[in-house]
Amino acid sequence: MKKLRPAIPLVFLSIFLFAQACKENNDKPAQSPVSSYPVSIQPDTAGNTLIWQASFPGSGDLRIHEDKSLGCSIGNLLIVFSGQASKDTIRMDGSDPVEKVVISDLDSDSIPELYILLRSAGSGAYATLLAYQILPQKLKRMTVDNFIDDPDIPGKVREGYRGHEGITVGKNEITVIFPLYRTGDPNADPTGGEAVVHYQLKKEGDSLHLHVVKAGLQ
Repeated sequence: MKKLRPAIPLVFLSIFLFAQACKENNDKPAQSPVSSYPVSIQPDTAGNTLIWQASFPGSGDLRIHEDKSLGCSIGNLLIVFSGQASKDTIRMDGSDPVEKVVISDLDSDSIPELYILLRSAGSGAYATLLAYQILPQKLKRMTVDNFIDDPDIPGKVREGYRGHEGITVGKNEITVIFPLYRTGDPNADPTGGEAVVHYQLKKEGDSLHLHVVKAGLQ
């Protein structure tokens, strides 16, 4: 009988070990390289719908649909996350338009987060930040500090805020920059300078919270 060459059992062993590793990885959150963040996702267009898509090995697939058939100032938002053996759906009808979608990992735990920036179409162009942790089975909503209600924020910053903020999602923090208005300033001509607010992601029990860690004049 012809003897099998040693390479053949090694091939089967490699396949077995690879399958075991895949099985173990499916039980863990996505392990995306932290160095690749932040990532801004660009939308595709299908008729009156904008679609943002992203895949997370070990967690699932993300699709964000924004129905623009109601006009440019309002939309119906549908977030679908197909995780491991489950589907998580979040619907927001009549929401402000989506300005950008960013994936990052602010706390560097190799579990990515989803950030959706909404922008109102009014004169103040106020922004709203939606934040979710991307877990293997679902999207978990994260709370975000409202700096306007924070007593530790300088009064000039809180009182001079009238929207028009720019929000940047970075690798380790989120930065919010906005013009400051003095009493009597018209909406198009703020004269109080600029303010900057820094957010970092903190764990509180089983939840994540975007905390204001620093705020002041730019």
